Amino acid sequence: MVPSWISPNMLTVFRLVLTSSIVLVDVYGLTLWWVLLLGFIAGITDFLDGAVARERGQITQLGSYLDPLCDKVLAVVVGYVLWRRGVLPGLPLLLVMLAETHAIILPILHIIRRSITRQPLTPLPQAKANVFGKWKFGALGWGMAVLIVGHLTGWVVADGIGMFGMWFAVVLGWMAFARYIYDWAKGEWA
Repeated sequence: MVPSWISPNMLTVFRLVLTSSIVLVDVYGLTLWWVLLLGFIAGITDFLDGAVARERGQITQLGSYLDPLCDKVLAVVVGYVLWRRGVLPGLPLLLVMLAETHAIILPILHIIRRSITRQPLTPLPQAKANVFGKWKFGALGWGMAVLIVGHLTGWVVADGIGMFGMWFAVVLGWMAFARYIYDWAKGEWA
C-alpha cells in the first residue's frame, strides 16, 4: 500500500509537516474543517509508519523517538487550536498534557538513578509503549475530531460524545502515566 521508496520515518516526518500546517490553519483563521482533514491524514500516517516499519523490518531508534514525539506535538497543537477557538475546555486538555509529563520526568529519574548508582548515563532507556497510552491517543484523536464536527455542524450530541472522548483520554493518560512510573520503579525502564 505504501510505495517502497517511502520509509516509515518519512511518514513520521510528514505527520510533523501536517501538524505544522494545522498551526498555519489557525494563524490564518481558516475553518476547522482543515484541522479535521489534516488531523485525519496525520492519524493515518501514525498508523502506517509503525505498520510499515514492522512489515519491512525497518524499526529504527530514530523512529522509536520520533513517532511518540510527533504524536504528542500533534495532540498539543490540535488541542491548543481547539481551546483557543473555544471548542475545547482547558481542564481536560491540561490534565491530558500533565499526564504526558512522564516523557520528561522519567528521563530525569533515569539520570538520577544512574548517577546515584554510578552507572553510565548511556545507553538511553527505551520506554515500552503501553496499551493505556495507545488507547489514550486514540480517544484523544476521536474526541477532538467529534468536537470539531459538533462545533462545525451545530450537532449538540457530538459535543457530549467528544467530551466523553476527552475525559476518557484523561483517565487513560493517567493510567499510562502510572504504568510508566510502575515500570520505572520495578527497574524495567532503566
